[in-house]
Amino acid sequence: IGKDVAVNGIVFKVIGICESDEWGETAYLPFTTSQQLFNKGWGVSSVNFTVTGLNDVEQNKTFTDGLRKQMAGLHQFDQRDEGAIYIRDSLTDYLQTLSIFNAINIFILFIAIGTLIAGIVGVSNIMLITVRERTQEFGIRKALGAKPVSILKLIFMESLLITGIFGYTGMVMGIFASETANYILENTEKTVTDFGMELTVFKDPIVDLNVAFGATLALVVAGVLAGLAPAYKAVRVTAIEAMRTE
Repeated sequence: IGKDVAVNGIVFKVIGICESDEWGETAYLPFTTSQQLFNKGWGVSSVNFTVTGLNDVEQNKTFTDGLRKQMAGLHQFDQRDEGAIYIRDSLTDYLQTLSIFNAINIFILFIAIGTLIAGIVGVSNIMLITVRERTQEFGIRKALGAKPVSILKLIFMESLLITGIFGYTGMVMGIFASETANYILENTEKTVTDFGMELTVFKDPIVDLNVAFGATLALVVAGVLAGLAPAYKAVRVTAIEAMRTE
């Protein structure tokens, strides 16, 4: 602060430093000074501002119409003339982009549900084969006084174990793939924007805690569903039928 900075042959004195989230290096100077230095005395070409509290298209349209009406009163033009003043509506563009991402998320959700169903069917088939191969074991357990609840618990625990191990293995592999992609992009070719900022597609990949809890719950539910049919078949096995099985 207090030092002189030369920009394009013009010397400016630094009177303060501000922190901003904007990309690139930005400097601010008084508007009247800018008018005098760059011969911009005819007026303001554009005004940028942020409005809070606008959550949908109707609220945004009401605000835009009110702004156009106010500007029309100040500068004597018909408020219905949209060519007299250009108002860039960022909210509508944002909502359209958001709807596209929501559609992508729904599509991915359907793929995830289909994958879970396929996994449930696969684990259930494996457990059915296991139950059939262990028919004698279940018969001996029942002959020794084992209750159906203990057999159900055994089948469900095995089903949960299988879905949990391979489910978390897939989750860890996904995180590892994201981290690997991020590492490769950060240490090889950079993506440089017009503002001079270096960006990567997989910048700082993280897994949200809610997503982790949701995935855990989905694995538990999938394990329970996968064990329903095998457990029901195991409970129905009688001791006499099991002892006859070779």
